[in-house]
Amino acid sequence: MVDRIAVLGFYHKEEPKVSKWEFLNDYSPEEVLNIMRPVLQKTKSAGEVAVRNLSSSIRKKESAIDYRKSSKGIGILGVCLLVFVFLIIFVSDIFIINAHLKVMYRTILRLFRPSPRVRAYSQVD
Repeated sequence: MVDRIAVLGFYHKEEPKVSKWEFLNDYSPEEVLNIMRPVLQKTKSAGEVAVRNLSSSIRKKESAIDYRKSSKGIGILGVCLLVFVFLIIFVSDIFIINAHLKVMYRTILRLFRPSPRVRAYSQVD
């Protein structure tokens, strides 16, 4: 251990460093823990940082902007492929949906249109 320190070209004898916790050497580990518990809790709470505010967690959620033409082209190609697949599925079903809607419309009209028997009875009166 160095017992001298150079300050401005002169050697000065370094003072021995004594910790404020030196007295704990005489106690058992359980007693030391009980004595230091409030200090440890205070230190722990002072050192805690909200994880949401860390730059690493913020950067995880943000995506970087890429201005290269090749990356834009690949992105546009991907979007076009997804739209194309969706359109194929939708267009193949549109004819079936149209047929079902026509049948549903006719059925609803028939429900609300008076039947011929009802008309015959109403004309007799």
